[in-house]
Amino acid sequence: MLPETAIQFAYGWTVRFDFQEHIDTGDPAQAPFTSVIVVPHDGTAPHFSPTYLPVQNYMELRASGEWPHGWPPKRGQ
Repeated sequence: MLPETAIQFAYGWTVRFDFQEHIDTGDPAQAPFTSVIVVPHDGTAPHFSPTYLPVQNYMELRASGEWPHGWPPKRGQ
């Protein structure tokens, strides 16, 4: 865990992490596929954010209650 990367959002916090093998070698093949853990303010279980949209967007959708129905946006909107 990289606590200095924690960001607070209305829905919860995000914290980045990395694998020791990636830190030690710098080899991108040793890096995690997703490197963000979401910790909801309501005490529900921490989880990974989806990889197909920016973390900021995911956190906004969760805070607004539009997740999962607000993504992806409909064409023309």
